[in-house]
Amino acid sequence: MTINSLDPLSSLPVELIYKIFRYVPIRDVVRASVLSTFWRYIWLYVPELVFDTRSIPSSIDVPIWKKFADVVNHVLSLHKGDTSRFEIRKIAECYCCPEDIVRWILLLEKKQVKELILELPFWNKLRIQVSVFSSVLYWAHNLSLLKLHNCAMSLPSHTKGFSNLVNLELNSATFTNDTNCSNATFL
Repeated sequence: MTINSLDPLSSLPVELIYKIFRYVPIRDVVRASVLSTFWRYIWLYVPELVFDTRSIPSSIDVPIWKKFADVVNHVLSLHKGDTSRFEIRKIAECYCCPEDIVRWILLLEKKQVKELILELPFWNKLRIQVSVFSSVLYWAHNLSLLKLHNCAMSLPSHTKGFSNLVNLELNSATFTNDTNCSNATFL
C-alpha cells in the first residue's frame, strides 16, 4: 500500500485543500498537522483564517475570552503565508479587547489581507474608538471587503484610506465621522 492510498486527501491539489479547510474549524486545521509530514506545515499557509468558538479548546481551565485571544494570537504568530481572508464570527461569549484586535490587524496588514470580517459580541459593543486601531485599520490599503458587526469607530478625516474597498457591510456598527471609500460598489 502506498501513502496516497492510505491518505487520498494528500494527493489533492493544495488549493483545493485550502478551500476545504475554509469550512473546518481552525483548531482542526492545526490538528491535521500531526497526520503526516505532508500535513505538518500545510496549515501554516492556509490563506483564509476563520475563528469562532469552535476554535477554542474546551479542556483548558481559563476564561473563554482569554482562550479565544490566545488561540488567535498563537495562530497568527506562527502563520507564514499571506492571508486573503480573516474572520472572527459567532463569538457571543467571548470578549475581544481593542489591544488584541490592533495586534491582529497589524499582523494582517503585513500579510496582505483583502477581506476582514469582525463579528463581535453584541453585548460588548466594542468601542473601537481607540485612535491607534482606527488609523491601523484605515491604512489597510489591501482591503477589498470589510464587515464590522457591533463596532463604533472614529477615523481620521484628513487621510485617504480604503482605496481598494469594494464591499463594506456595517451591522450595528458606526463610523463617527466621514470616511473615503470611493471605490465601494456595495454598501
